[in-house]
Amino acid sequence: MPIELRILDHKTGFVDHDAMAQLMGYGWLALQKNPKAKTVWACIMRIRDGERISFRWTRDELAAWWTWLVGHLGRDEYSPGVHCKHCPRWHECPAEHCAGSSTRRP
Repeated sequence: MPIELRILDHKTGFVDHDAMAQLMGYGWLALQKNPKAKTVWACIMRIRDGERISFRWTRDELAAWWTWLVGHLGRDEYSPGVHCKHCPRWHECPAEHCAGSSTRRP
């Protein structure tokens, strides 16, 4: 029987709308510690609204994601958005200093 790892992430705040990449990272790290595991099942439980979001990835899918992520680290590409107003580094972020940025704090 194939081994499946399981991850549960409780979210209690309002800000974290997209935590899939975070869970993929947890899954990839868990697979590194458990070489016999073939899949990862991950679930986000949003405590405030009672919502549950589940994901399932294979080892190959997470390996491909990891390769993609490592290839994008260190690039000067930014994706400003509504999440920026919650970032503690917003005042020093190059994306925030681009003309026409709509994510500036008041």
